[in-house]
Amino acid sequence: GYNSYTIRVYPTQDTLDVHQTNRPLIYTSLVASIFVLAAVVFLAYDFCVQKRQQLMASKAIENAQKAAVAERDLNEYIAHEVRNPLSAALSACSFVSSAVNETQPLADDQSKQLVREDVQIINSSLSFVNELLRSLLDLHRATDRQIKIRMRQTDLFEEVLKPVASILYRRDDKYQLIVECCPRHLHVDTDVLRLKQVLLNLGRNASKFV
Repeated sequence: GYNSYTIRVYPTQDTLDVHQTNRPLIYTSLVASIFVLAAVVFLAYDFCVQKRQQLMASKAIENAQKAAVAERDLNEYIAHEVRNPLSAALSACSFVSSAVNETQPLADDQSKQLVREDVQIINSSLSFVNELLRSLLDLHRATDRQIKIRMRQTDLFEEVLKPVASILYRRDDKYQLIVECCPRHLHVDTDVLRLKQVLLNLGRNASKFV
């Protein structure tokens, strides 16, 4: 008969030293490390993007709130500065309308003088409003949003006190407005519009306590 043999082949130590390696483990660890690093970088980038979007949204809200406050302040400023001149102009227009609609309009010198005064009030009031609105337009166009002071030689009585008195004048008021300037044609360096605003506010506030 035949005998059965079992052959087992074992690598020699030299073969093991040549072919046995831990490189697959190193490669696997390297790939895993790259994946983890990429995940960390992606998460950090996503966090930074979200944070930036939150900051931009917060800044946009803050800017919108500031713009709303600035617009409200501007509206209040315009309403405050324009109310008195417009009121004076409307009142004068009412007197002029009544005078010219009479049966015999401007029949005497007194009526003519009163109409001249009312026309002067209308002119002074609307000129002031026009200057103020032009100033605000210049302020809006300016990059620094700063009020510009425009100093020039000014006839204090003719260019400031007289127009302000016309605007403050009310025919049915219980007090008399007297304007004095000594010398009569005193010239000063000033911003006409700003000085008018100051005097109008002072006069308007003072009239409340008469």
